[in-house]
Amino acid sequence: MNLNKFILKIDQDLISPDALLLLNTHYKQLNAQEKELFTLALMGKVIELKTILEIEKNR
Repeated sequence: MNLNKFILKIDQDLISPDALLLLNTHYKQLNAQEKELFTLALMGKVIELKTILEIEKNR
């Protein structure tokens, strides 16, 4: 699985009211290499959301 697939999966999970449970469940199902990619994708999503919040705060 490549990084873009993880980003898409994270985006889908974040829409759900049970986002943390879904993210945790999907993470547990991955092998070691996939967990690294998932973590990188999740870190990128956190940075993206933080940037959006900062922009909104400064308006």
